This record gives sequence, C-alpha cells and structure tokens, in this order.
Amino acid sequence: MFGKKNESALHSCLKTSLTSASRYATVACLLFLGLNTAAQATYRIEKYNTKNGLKHHWVRGVQQDEQGFLWLALKDGMIARFDGRSFRHFPMNEAEKAQFGGNVIYALMIDEKGRFVVLV
Repeated sequence: MFGKKNESALHSCLKTSLTSASRYATVACLLFLGLNTAAQATYRIEKYNTKNGLKHHWVRGVQQDEQGFLWLALKDGMIARFDGRSFRHFPMNEAEKAQFGGNVIYALMIDEKGRFVVLV
C-alpha cells in the first residue's frame, strides 16, 4: 500500500516507543506517509456532442485501434474517428447503403488483424 520506500520509513516510525511525545511524532509520520502516497493521477473529462464535433449524438458502438484512435458508429451509417482533439467523419455512400439494405450500423468491432467489422 505504501510502497517499499515508504514501508521502511513506516517501520522506523513504528519502532519508536509510544510515549506521549512520540505518539505525536508517529501520527505526524503516518500523516506524512499517507499524504505522500495519496497523490493520484488526475483525469480531464470532456463531453462531446453535436455542438463540438460529432455529427450525431446517437452512438451505437465504440472501439479503440492500435494507434489509439477511437472509432464511433453513429446514426445514419456514419463512422467517426476521434484522435483526442477532433473528429473525422466517414459517411456511408449511396452504393454502400444499397448494398447493405440501409444505413443503420448496429455494432462496430476490430478483429485480431486490426480490420474493422461493421454489423449493419
């Protein structure tokens, strides 16, 4: 929990006798160790919608490829690629809509060879 460096410091703190003066020192030491290990990574959460980049707010599937791009299956047969900053949209053309009998994407997957599998 504390890490090897902090565990040895914890053991040295606990080896002291627990007189009233050393109790305060022990508590202070434990608080310092707790604050030292409590640092956690912070994450920034962004909300994306039709006002800031998405063509549709209706998302049917999300996958991440080996390069780190997020791929989203959107309404009306559209696929969007997100690079961490912006979206690039890939709409289904008329020939594809005719071939697949519509423009609804039900699922989006990436197979073990890195190829997209789209269930329409």
